[in-house]
Amino acid sequence: MTRSVCTASLLPACLLLSACSSPREDAAKSADAWKGHAADTVRVMESRSVVRIEWDAAVERMMRDNPEVRAARAAVVSADSQIERVWLDMLPMTTMTYAVRRSIAGNDPGGQLSVWSFINIGGVIGTRMRYYSAVLSKVRAEYAYQATVRERTVALWQVFREWKRLDERRAWMRVVRAKNLLSSGMGGNAALSEYLSEYSVLQSERGLRSSLSGILGDHRSDFTPVAAGLPSVDYLSSPLVLSDVNRVGLLASRINGVELEGARLRMLGASLAFWPDVSIGVSGPAIYSSGPGGTGWFNSRDVAANAAVTWRPDTQLSALYSLNETKRQVGLFRQRIEIGEQERIRRLEDAMVLMKSLRLRNADVDRRIATLLAQPAVASPAQYAAWASDFRSLIEQRASLGAERDALDAVFWFADESRWPSVDPWERVEADAEAAKALAETLSK
Repeated sequence: MTRSVCTASLLPACLLLSACSSPREDAAKSADAWKGHAADTVRVMESRSVVRIEWDAAVERMMRDNPEVRAARAAVVSADSQIERVWLDMLPMTTMTYAVRRSIAGNDPGGQLSVWSFINIGGVIGTRMRYYSAVLSKVRAEYAYQATVRERTVALWQVFREWKRLDERRAWMRVVRAKNLLSSGMGGNAALSEYLSEYSVLQSERGLRSSLSGILGDHRSDFTPVAAGLPSVDYLSSPLVLSDVNRVGLLASRINGVELEGARLRMLGASLAFWPDVSIGVSGPAIYSSGPGGTGWFNSRDVAANAAVTWRPDTQLSALYSLNETKRQVGLFRQRIEIGEQERIRRLEDAMVLMKSLRLRNADVDRRIATLLAQPAVASPAQYAAWASDFRSLIEQRASLGAERDALDAVFWFADESRWPSVDPWERVEADAEAAKALAETLSK
């Protein structure tokens, strides 16, 4: 009899284990299946076309498909579900058990089926802290989402601006060629120099296309930025007033406020260790029970409520040690936040100083370019090579100054609250679902 019981118990386990292959085999099967998808991706990439995209359309695609933006938006959704979890944990939980018991002599008949229902009644203070912490996490996730949107938007703007400078480089190259055509007998080193410049432009173009596709979350097309509708950002003419805390760095202040409130919550949690614990519970019989002893149903007379107050004196000083350690960590955390705020303000101050120096440097480069363009056509390859070298150097300086100014404008733009409308992560939930559906349809083809 014992052998039959053991055999009956081991049979399902053996069947389950025999149906499972090794992890290496499963991974190999998944790799083989992915090869087909990879081949389809190669075909799609090889046949991709050039797509012209304007600023507003690029922002819309970025908000919908950018991986960082979607992850930040998903964090908000997850944080909201944690708030619901606080209340859902209080709903009754049902458990069904079927127990088999057999003595060595084999005289015990059958097993017993029981259905139980449990209700988790949390303490008032504990539930309040769980709810408060969950809401605080959602607020932190919303601010992080806004910061991510700003970072990606500024990065997208810089790609558009860099492409515009690339168009300007192409225009200047045409000027160089025109100057070359006005001189007889040009060629050789001059032609090679222009070829290298064209190669440099091609490298920059492909790099910008790749960066733009990464921001838009789609490499299946070669996107060409179109400057139509591109925001005008000019903090050189309209500098920020750093003392206006309602406009400059407001998002950073909100994020710091959330972090400090989280630190206060950790302090409160450490202090609760000195308080007595209050527990409330309700116990009762099974809702339904069937076994050797007969069949039984729930009886309200067997339900019992209990409450207990427990206080644990901190004789080992563990709670006091934990509280002091939390105070030290919170103090260090506050110091890091204060230093971070000082660094943020200092970066803005340094950017303002550098921005002022750009005006003089830009004016000097533009003056030297005008002087070179006013020179008469050269008559020898050596003279042309020298002229072209000076001209390209100035154009590169001009492009470098433009990139430097855009980087400084981006710093101010990120911190300028007046330039950022409120962003609602819930507006894109439906768009995410549509994008996921479209992706699934594409992969299934």
